Amino acid sequence: DHAAILLPGGFSYGDALGAGGRLALELRTWFADELAAAAEASRPMLGICPSVGRHDPHAMALLAMDEAVRNLVAVGGDPDQVAVLDNFCWGDPTKPDRLGSLVRAVQGCTDGARTYRMPFISGKDSLFNEFDGEAIPGTLLISALGLVPDLRRAVDSAGMQIGDDLWLVGANEGALGGSLASDLFDLGATRVPTPLDDPLPRYRAIHAAICDGKVTAAHDCSEGGLAVAVSEMAIAARLGVSVEVPLDGLDPFTALVNEAPGRLVLSAAPEHRDAVGAFLGDHGRRIGEVTAGDDIVFHLFDPAQGEDSNREPIRVPLADAVSASTHGPSGPTKGATA
Repeated sequence: DHAAILLPGGFSYGDALGAGGRLALELRTWFADELAAAAEASRPMLGICPSVGRHDPHAMALLAMDEAVRNLVAVGGDPDQVAVLDNFCWGDPTKPDRLGSLVRAVQGCTDGARTYRMPFISGKDSLFNEFDGEAIPGTLLISALGLVPDLRRAVDSAGMQIGDDLWLVGANEGALGGSLASDLFDLGATRVPTPLDDPLPRYRAIHAAICDGKVTAAHDCSEGGLAVAVSEMAIAARLGVSVEVPLDGLDPFTALVNEAPGRLVLSAAPEHRDAVGAFLGDHGRRIGEVTAGDDIVFHLFDPAQGEDSNREPIRVPLADAVSASTHGPSGPTKGATA
């Protein structure tokens, strides 16, 4: 288990950081007279990827933590002022396989607390979830709570404007194990994405760009990868987009739907292109723009192969995407309206 102790000026996070080890986390604004203001400027964000847990419970914990932090950063949360809560839903821990996977998930939480330098301040568990000897999939939900320093700078996924640049932060990875695509299309993929060793620099870069007012919208890439993230931004803003999908040596399908950690899509006004590029550095690249059109367009291009890698673009009518997100892939029922 873990211990979180409140001290004047910050948290001291103990047992899960190793015998005798304590990490002072600077969360000064959570205390004294500023507590009420901090509560108003905080938003809990979630991370969950139970399909990954079928293959690697340790990775599931780390990837869920990363998703929760990304969701927090995407609205303007400070990645250096985050606390998390765990919620374990598991089978019968008296059975060795259930207990073993639970232990690995807890170890993932421990490693994640070190990697992201954030304490677990609370949590709960629901065990013995079985029926006729069949256990539910071991599932960990991570809730992240953080501070948005200036609510006037907070962003969401719907704020992009016509002409805005689209930026991708983070790199592709070919592993599809535990992904939405693997589940939907029964791909049988077993290799899961690799958790990040040093995620905070990229999140600090995004946070700095948001705090400087250079970002108009942000969205994490999680379920469904880049294809879903971009589409959800277009749906939220009711605007078209044109994206050059970086293949990075992957096949087009994998490049579109892989769920590599540490990735976000940002939008920013073109006049801030140099500034955003300076904030992101090697962490990000410009991949497209917001359009006045009626389509979500994905151009598939591999810079390493030059023009020879150009393929016919994928076009999804925005109206179809909106309808599918509202009513499901079969469309609205008779008499229904979007």
